[in-house]
Amino acid sequence: GKAEDVVNAFKKAKTDGRKNLINIPLTKYLSIPHGVIGDVGACKIVMRPSIEGSGVIAGGAVRTVLEVAGIKNVIAKQLGSDNLLNNARA
Repeated sequence: GKAEDVVNAFKKAKTDGRKNLINIPLTKYLSIPHGVIGDVGACKIVMRPSIEGSGVIAGGAVRTVLEVAGIKNVIAKQLGSDNLLNNARA
């Protein structure tokens, strides 16, 4: 969020982030239970479950979001725009 100094901006972003948390169902192999297509603006993300040990196969912002969410085995492909923020939202 915006604030006059870094400390206040960080606190505001943290409280805003906590309001928007969601639960993600995971399989016993720490993968997603089924294929998903995310669509924001011109960005499209196609995610598919993957076998155990394959790791996060994704690029850019999508990889970061999946790793922070605790997903260990997934295949993701970015289609359309390569805008970082919209890909992370998708």
